Amino acid sequence: MTSRSAERRNEHRLGSALPVYLNNATGIMRDMSVSGAYFITRNTYAIGETINFSIGVYTSEGRTVWKCRGDVLRIEPQDRNIGVAVRITSTTVETP
Repeated sequence: MTSRSAERRNEHRLGSALPVYLNNATGIMRDMSVSGAYFITRNTYAIGETINFSIGVYTSEGRTVWKCRGDVLRIEPQDRNIGVAVRITSTTVETP
């Protein structure tokens, strides 16, 4: 295993296929932890760009919306889509 592929995450990541809502786009969340997220979208972002996104989660108590702000760490072209890795800098939780 090379150092590039070595695991560098400190928090447990949860795999998912939840919709993610961005300012002018949507995507699919692939995994998320307390400090980061990775999603697939058709929108293009720049490394270092600060973005806002939200994720709706349904629990036994109803719908919860996680509103997140983060910095783009990595982008990965994938056919017609883009994989986006984000370091989360702030999160608020709302229960509409």
